[in-house]
Amino acid sequence: MGKTERKTIKVISIGSWREAGKAKVLEFAGEDRVNYETWSTELAEHIKVGATIEADVEFTENISGDKTYHHNKVIQIYVDGQPVKRKSWQGGNQDSPEKIVSIESQKRADLICQLWIAGKINIEDPLVTKVRAWLNLLGITSVPTTASPAVAKPVPNASPAPAQQPPATGQFANAGEFLMACSKNLMLTKTQVLKKLGIDTLEKVNFQDAYQLLKESK
Repeated sequence: MGKTERKTIKVISIGSWREAGKAKVLEFAGEDRVNYETWSTELAEHIKVGATIEADVEFTENISGDKTYHHNKVIQIYVDGQPVKRKSWQGGNQDSPEKIVSIESQKRADLICQLWIAGKINIEDPLVTKVRAWLNLLGITSVPTTASPAVAKPVPNASPAPAQQPPATGQFANAGEFLMACSKNLMLTKTQVLKKLGIDTLEKVNFQDAYQLLKESK
């Protein structure tokens, strides 16, 4: 997960649309000598040479072998202080760029879980910690392992275990308060929140854990 910042960018050059899997990406350069990209045709209409744009930029990095690739993705542009309206994905039978990212995130999480179960990485590994927090957001509080479950020995006169309670939402009473805090403190829209968490709905989400995970990803 990357961090998102609001930036003022003066566009000095624009490249051509290029294929990126099932999506297309437009790259352009800012006066700050940083290369940016966007997957949105609606946002691309406001990116013109010489124009100064106010934009939300998501900064991420991918490591492949001994190389690190940085991506500076423009995910929203503001005109007169108002966000540009973006249409729903019109890719026919193709998945949207956001869905592609979500699917890839789920694949990576599954791989990390398999490495953990196989004993290749331990439970204290930062990757495992992040995946367990992400699974908890989805209401999955335990992960099955290949080891046989331990059988608890009966304890004489032991009181019956209390019924398991649903995860507490912490300081947030509802989704509205959670999203308001994300917007005010983390500068994230609902769409950005769902994308960063790799989920489609806030139903059954533990808001406190979700908020902490989003803060750590900034």
